[in-house]
Amino acid sequence: MTLRTGGQSPALTFGLGRASGGTVDPKTLVSKTTLEATLVTPNGKSVVIARSLSGAAITTPQHANLAGIAPGPAVLRLALAVTTKSWKNGSTTVPGTVLEPQVRDYPVTIQVPASYPSAPDVVNLGSTDSSSSVKGSIPLKGNGCGWISGAATIKGAPSGVRPTVASTASDTAHCAAGSIPITVDLHGSGNGLLAGTTTVMLRSADSGSAPVAQQVQFRLDMSRPANSSVLWGVLIGLVLLGLLIPLALLYALKFATAKLRGSAVTVGALRGRVDEGSTFLTDRSTLVPAETVTMAVDGRRQVSALGKTFRARMSLLPTEAGYVVVDQPRRPGARGPSGATAKEFARLPLGLVNTWLVSLDPASPHDGDVEVVFLVDPGMNGWPELLRDAISHMPDVVRTLRADLPSSTGTGSTESSGGGWGATPTVADTWGGSSSETSDPWGGGSQTVGTATAGQAAGSTPPTTQQDDPWA
Repeated sequence: MTLRTGGQSPALTFGLGRASGGTVDPKTLVSKTTLEATLVTPNGKSVVIARSLSGAAITTPQHANLAGIAPGPAVLRLALAVTTKSWKNGSTTVPGTVLEPQVRDYPVTIQVPASYPSAPDVVNLGSTDSSSSVKGSIPLKGNGCGWISGAATIKGAPSGVRPTVASTASDTAHCAAGSIPITVDLHGSGNGLLAGTTTVMLRSADSGSAPVAQQVQFRLDMSRPANSSVLWGVLIGLVLLGLLIPLALLYALKFATAKLRGSAVTVGALRGRVDEGSTFLTDRSTLVPAETVTMAVDGRRQVSALGKTFRARMSLLPTEAGYVVVDQPRRPGARGPSGATAKEFARLPLGLVNTWLVSLDPASPHDGDVEVVFLVDPGMNGWPELLRDAISHMPDVVRTLRADLPSSTGTGSTESSGGGWGATPTVADTWGGSSSETSDPWGGGSQTVGTATAGQAAGSTPPTTQQDDPWA
């Protein structure tokens, strides 16, 4: 059903229903039960359609006079005043009870006359972060034209915004067909909804017809413009946090799990010479129980035995597992059979059981005795296999470890027949004599003996050349 302003409405027929469902025959109601129908417009104007309808009259078709009613949304309000039937108490008649009226509102839309163009009830102007102005339009359907009349009414606006509404179609001489352009000058910026209403005058294509006014609501979502420096800073910060937080959690987990594994380990050492392709170890080699140490490792980060400290370390590489560094000052070492080292110290897995490492003699690392340290299960489980592995791979590990040592001689020096780290180099005396220098490769002192040549001033000190300490 379509309701149009300017005349009589089509026939309106009302009925009654139960809250639980089904209809009620008005004829069964007492005459004091009446129905009232009213049309209420947004500006508060009421048009009575019917009043005090009772009985069969409730279902009689009614008409509403819509002359002078502005197009737009309205409410059809039905109010039913209910009075119960009277009843007798002996010879006394008890009148019926007047109940609270039942009121129901039904939304309707009042259309313009058929010969006029129509405008929507609400126009959405979109969103903006501008502080200057926003342009839009009010679409029109049908033949005719329209314009904006008077100042708009602002229902709400963000704080600091003082909007005004203007249009190039502002009077009958500039009546616009198809759509009415509209410009909202904001005069400020803010966050929130800008809402208001404006009066649109609609004129029929029949120039003899009077224009009809319609209230049109407009809405605009506003937000403050973003500060570019703050925005980029926040975006970069979020990206970094997105990368660093998982990485920090990963390293926290790696640190928490970088502990010695197992419950206990027995540590023992054997010592002897290791030459190219041969080793002092044999299949009958064994650890003397009195010279071994059994230590608990259960979840610890550091334990010590036989002058060595086993420290659990977290790897800095995200995908690499933790490891153990064997700290034995001034003794270069390597893990067997891989030869793994960490800053000249042997590097072992977190699970120490059934591993071995070699250490060079600090006094003669190039050709001195080699110490091999075994870490085995306290019950010696797996000892034969561990020993065979050491016999097979120890010469290669020692050769590689010695090859990485710094040179044992300085510039202009020659090695004695002993060679290597145990030799005493002889250095020529640049003053014409000779000097013999003994150097401790582990940072000890050195002595120089020299003889001055003829012509050397008495009391002067001849220059000497000292052997550098490669491990100092």
